[in-house]
Amino acid sequence: MRAALVPLGLVLVFVASAHAQDAGVTAPEWLARAQAAEDRAEPAEALEAWRQLIEVAPASRLAGRARARIAWMQARSEGDYAPLRAMMAFLALAPAARGEAVVAAFDRVTNEMPEGRVRAESRLAVGGEWARLGETERALAAWQLALDDPRLAPDERDLVRESMARARMDAGDLAGAIDGLDDANLGGLSIHETATRRLRAATWVPIAYGLFGTFVLLVLGLVIQSGRVREIALTLEESPLRIVIALAVGLGPLAIVWWWGDDSLGAFEAFAPCSFAIVLLSFLAGEATERADARVAVGVMAIVAALATAYASVALCGEALPFA
Repeated sequence: MRAALVPLGLVLVFVASAHAQDAGVTAPEWLARAQAAEDRAEPAEALEAWRQLIEVAPASRLAGRARARIAWMQARSEGDYAPLRAMMAFLALAPAARGEAVVAAFDRVTNEMPEGRVRAESRLAVGGEWARLGETERALAAWQLALDDPRLAPDERDLVRESMARARMDAGDLAGAIDGLDDANLGGLSIHETATRRLRAATWVPIAYGLFGTFVLLVLGLVIQSGRVREIALTLEESPLRIVIALAVGLGPLAIVWWWGDDSLGAFEAFAPCSFAIVLLSFLAGEATERADARVAVGVMAIVAALATAYASVALCGEALPFA
């Protein structure tokens, strides 16, 4: 009997010693232990550290944070915290370490998880990673599984649908992005407006550049038909002031772009080369003919080309204007 009591006594002494050591741990130290346990994807250890923090400083600001973390983990306790451990370990990886093989492995783990918050949130994470890797179809499949999960909150569902629309839009499926949002009654989201604007631009930008090309061909055809190419060259040599004026007007926008040169110029930077070409071609057309009807036609086409290329520049740069 005495022999059996000796090991028991040693155990009690060890437990008492460990308790005495923990008794001297401060709240900030328990905080560090809890955070370290979460970083190691050990929710059970983190829970114990958070509880100890509350015991040490129940009325502190840190205690409020500890209670929030405890509630968060307890709401994800399915499977004896094994799914949460897997999700925490995956999210702790650096983005560079989340390659296709790693994401695919976690995707398989997610599908084997029991029903609960962790499975739904893990599928959201998987969808986001597939989208980051450019695997749109895989991302959409993971997000659709998340949408099928009854535990997903309404606001989370809206975020998932927005993410799905963005992934489709990035993949070039603008109509699919719009349809998905419309089916979910989310037409008021900014992403819907962006997709609609891009779809409109995909239709009208080629037409806009077609009008610009028509203007270029019209002017070149007029110059060639006039048979005055050599005369125009001689006229320019004899009137250098005209060249200076034309270059000043035409190169002005390009000079601004070169001098200012940052992203704030937006559509203006894309439009500047077109405006220079329009001014130069209009100058050549004016030298090629003196017919009033031809000059009127060139002027009208120059205005149309300017408006068309301005629209294309705005649309391609993603400016939030209603017509773009």
